[in-house]
Amino acid sequence: MAEVRRKGGDSSDQLSVLGQYEVQFSLFKEKSFQWLAENGLGYAEWLVDNMRTETATTAPLSKNKYSFKNYLNSFFPMARVLCS
Repeated sequence: MAEVRRKGGDSSDQLSVLGQYEVQFSLFKEKSFQWLAENGLGYAEWLVDNMRTETATTAPLSKNKYSFKNYLNSFFPMARVLCS
């Protein structure tokens, strides 16, 4: 939440906070969800497509991936790209 406030955002806005979560996997590890959505759309699309065969678990990596997927799906234009 501190990062959201530092950037002048609303720390009570769940989407803003989620956008500052850090990716815990792949070559984009430690990049924010927002950064990856803005700069790695092709990878994001590939990841979400590949997650269709996965089952969510309580493992930290799984939680991080599904949080990222939920973040992406919160944007209507992104959801259209990811669902096509």
